Amino acid sequence: GELIGVVGKVGCGKSSLLAAILGELNRRDGEVYVSTQKEGFGLAAQEPWIQFTTIRENILCGNKYDATYYEEVIEACALSEDLDVRNL
Repeated sequence: GELIGVVGKVGCGKSSLLAAILGELNRRDGEVYVSTQKEGFGLAAQEPWIQFTTIRENILCGNKYDATYYEEVIEACALSEDLDVRNL
């Protein structure tokens, strides 16, 4: 897996690039090709998106529980301390 950041000045096209990759941008011309990836990709959008369900379900997104993956996400999101305090 790779972590890629898209950075640039306001209005330079970062969001448009990502919208094009996701197929959410109307093309005027040309083609957009995204190679098939076995594991897909994630996007941290400007607008937060969360399901009205548990933290666990928001992390798993309908997938089977995998303790290693779940703990990695908790650590990556710096949620360990918050969840320990609430005993979730």
